[in-house]
Amino acid sequence: MDAKEEQEYENFRMYHTLQYDRIDKLESRREIFNSIVLTASLGVLTFAFPKENQINVFAGTGLTLIVIFANIIAVVFSYKTHDLIKMHQERAKKAREKYAYQLNEINNVVHKPDSSKDLGSRKNLYEYLHVFTIFVIVIVWFSAYCSIDIPVNQEVKKTISKTMLTNPSSTTVISQTITQ
Repeated sequence: MDAKEEQEYENFRMYHTLQYDRIDKLESRREIFNSIVLTASLGVLTFAFPKENQINVFAGTGLTLIVIFANIIAVVFSYKTHDLIKMHQERAKKAREKYAYQLNEINNVVHKPDSSKDLGSRKNLYEYLHVFTIFVIVIVWFSAYCSIDIPVNQEVKKTISKTMLTNPSSTTVISQTITQ
C-alpha cells in the first residue's frame, strides 16, 4: 500500500470506529436513562401510595403526573436514540461500501434482522415497560384518590366502615383488621 491508500484506510478505520463508538454511547445512555426512570417510577409507586392517609391528594396527583411525564420522556428519548443509532449504522455501512469492499461483503453475508420491525427488541421492551408503568400508576392513583373500590372481603369492608364511623382517626384498628 502506498502512503495515500494507507492514509485513506486509516481515515476509514477511524471513521468506522467512531460511528460504532457513538452507537455504543447512545445505547448506554438509553439504558441508563430508562433504568433511572423505571426505578424512580417504582419508588414512587412503592413509597408514595402505601396508605391513603399518608399523602394528600395534591402530592399524590403531582407525583403521578411527574412519573407519567418522566415515562413519556423516556419513550421519546428511546425513539430519538433509535433514529440516531440507525443513522450511525448507515454511515458506517456507506464507509464500508466505499473503502472496505471485502469487509462489506462479509457483513452482508450474515442477515441482520431489522430492529425497527422487531417487537421484542430492547428498545421496544423498554417502551412497553414505560407504558405499563404509566398504566399502573394511573390505576393506583385512581384507586387511592377517586374511590374506585378494590375487591375486598365483605367482612373487612363492614369492619372498616363501622370503625371509621365510630372513630375516624383509628387507622390502627383498621390496619389490624386488614392483617387478620
